Amino acid sequence: STPVYLISDLTQLKFEQFADHTGRFVVNTTFGVAGLFDVAAEHANLPRHHEDFGTALGYYEIPAGPYIVLPFLGPSNVRDGLGRIIDSVAQPVSWALPMTSASDDVVFFSNVGLRALDAIDTRAGLLEAFEAGREGSIDFYSFLRSTYFQRRHALIYDLDQDKPADNNTEDEWLEDDN
Repeated sequence: STPVYLISDLTQLKFEQFADHTGRFVVNTTFGVAGLFDVAAEHANLPRHHEDFGTALGYYEIPAGPYIVLPFLGPSNVRDGLGRIIDSVAQPVSWALPMTSASDDVVFFSNVGLRALDAIDTRAGLLEAFEAGREGSIDFYSFLRSTYFQRRHALIYDLDQDKPADNNTEDEWLEDDN
């Protein structure tokens, strides 16, 4: 995901994060067996900052749009859906494999496999919070929607809760529904 992070960092003019991600890429590629292990976080003290093109669009106050849940892709909104499309084009597998002599089937299944692994990794990271929400929530859908908007807001503003809320927040979409 480093190319996606680098593009997002540059788009948002976050040069310190760009340097962190570049360092992480070099360290993990060299010492982390081509990026299979996160040596940079454990031994080089280079933090991972979650960035994507959806956060870059949010940084420039592009409206979020309605909350949607897509099969196999999970929760999103229109802005982040557009960001996911751009992110998928920026993934190295998207443009590296077609240049090889691999067949179209290999390219397709490689992309699908990487996306599936990414989804499993994301799900594993959120499993504890997901289960806690399921047990303690009266309206689980509302809980997930609210959690999604809060997480995206925190990512856009680099976990700085003193910044103003996204200009197209969940509450505005709820008002439209009523």
